[in-house]
Amino acid sequence: MTSSTTADPHEHSARRALVASVFLVSAVLRLAAVDRPLNIDEALWIRRGGAFVAALARGDLFATYTRPHPGVTTMWLVGLSDVGACAVVGHGSWESCAQRLAADPLPPLAAYVVPRCVQAVFTAALLALMALLSVEWLGLWPAALGCGLLALEPFFLGYQRFITTDALATDLGAVAALWFLLYLREGNRRRLALSGLAFGLAVATKLPAVLLAVPLLISVVVMESGGWPRFPARGFRRRALELTVWAAVGMAVVVAIWPVLWVRPIGMLRQLQADLGSETQANAFRSDDTGCAFYVRALAWRFTPLMQAGALISAAALLWPAWRRRSPRRAELEGLAGLVLVPLVLLRLAGEAGVDRYLLPVVPFLALLAGAGWDQVRDRVASRWPRPPAAILVPAAVVVGQLAMLLPHLPEGITFYNPLLGGPAAAGHALAMGQGEGLERAAWYLNAEPGAASRVAAVPGFESAFAPYFRGRTIEVSPASLDAWVAADRVVLYIRQMQTGWPDATLVAYVASQQRPLYTVRRHGLDYARVFAGPIVVPAELREAAPPRAVP
Repeated sequence: MTSSTTADPHEHSARRALVASVFLVSAVLRLAAVDRPLNIDEALWIRRGGAFVAALARGDLFATYTRPHPGVTTMWLVGLSDVGACAVVGHGSWESCAQRLAADPLPPLAAYVVPRCVQAVFTAALLALMALLSVEWLGLWPAALGCGLLALEPFFLGYQRFITTDALATDLGAVAALWFLLYLREGNRRRLALSGLAFGLAVATKLPAVLLAVPLLISVVVMESGGWPRFPARGFRRRALELTVWAAVGMAVVVAIWPVLWVRPIGMLRQLQADLGSETQANAFRSDDTGCAFYVRALAWRFTPLMQAGALISAAALLWPAWRRRSPRRAELEGLAGLVLVPLVLLRLAGEAGVDRYLLPVVPFLALLAGAGWDQVRDRVASRWPRPPAAILVPAAVVVGQLAMLLPHLPEGITFYNPLLGGPAAAGHALAMGQGEGLERAAWYLNAEPGAASRVAAVPGFESAFAPYFRGRTIEVSPASLDAWVAADRVVLYIRQMQTGWPDATLVAYVASQQRPLYTVRRHGLDYARVFAGPIVVPAELREAAPPRAVP
């Protein structure tokens, strides 16, 4: 549906209602229980944000490069919000606040909450913009169904709440791609420039976002070759010039927001190339899967059956010749399908590392495909039962069903695994689990013990997701400092350690096998965290530990 077909005032009102609803629902879901749970990567980005601002304050622009991600927009957001809040409340100067943030390996809870709130509003606004663009690309009902599925998708929502690079990269990449596709269909150069701007921000946030350029370029070739007859061909030469402008806008945005490129661009690019080699290798802590079918397995386990079913209906409509000929949105669906399939294949070919969150940039397009699939069901129902209530039955059932699957997993979201495959209890046999969710409950249990403030706890590898909630002292345990755990009077083992044995399989097995846990955090049929008595002997009045308990 082009913009020329949306002049009806009722549709304008419906579009405004959709955009407002997507923003409000997304903002509420991100701001509710904004302090829970914590992801272990968030502490790294809090430190990097502080280091970024500290480097700017002292004029060391080359130090604004920290990782090949590169996470520039995330560092701006985290650094400015956290350092700004610290300075405003009078905890020090701008530079001292930044240096303190950069040096703290275990940031306090407030350092998570402030940037999370800022990111919540920003990402909610980006999803509202995506809803607006989706209506122009697909039409009102497919866009509404797709955005409804996306806003309530547990796995997607979980990572939207974390202050890592995934949320901003995914949302910016989605609006960049939709603007680009609308430019192809309607020839509006303003859309092309806006797409380049958003694409540059996405790449500056997380480098794999550049893979979205490949299916977009394929779309150009398909259109100019006559594969999409409804789209106006402009000729490859003219298109090449316009694409050069698009790329130049994107590159200009990256340079504008990344100060290291102002002073040492060649040195930074060399460092980036060297760092990418290690970044794409398998990692024992993450338990990366190097198999070719990894992302197929992640798609099967990580998304709701409603999302999967809608996407499969769209896939069938594209693959079945009779349906394909009748589809009024064949080109639009093919463009979205390319944005799902091509990046996933390229991700698998790019390196050894395979993590479920790496597929997040394709999720918005998968949701729109699912929305278009369910819209076809809605059309079929409406054609057989033309009464108005029948037309709303399918959208209502999809939204209510999606919400019903999300609610038990709030606020975490990422604890969801496909119930048709056995849910979380069976997922551990297929995927590595646990990003830090549930550790706050272990900390709350220890905080309720007598003398909690003087306690020492070891949570190997997951200290940053535990320490902000714990009133005592948390010590760091890593492969380089395995002996540190002997100074703890409480040891917390996490579900991922049970799967991977990180940081040391012998240590994990020793703690888990030598005693019964004092407390178990149980979520959705899984033991997410177990609290054990540590090697330090506690005072006599504390030896009578409460009987083992678990929380649902």
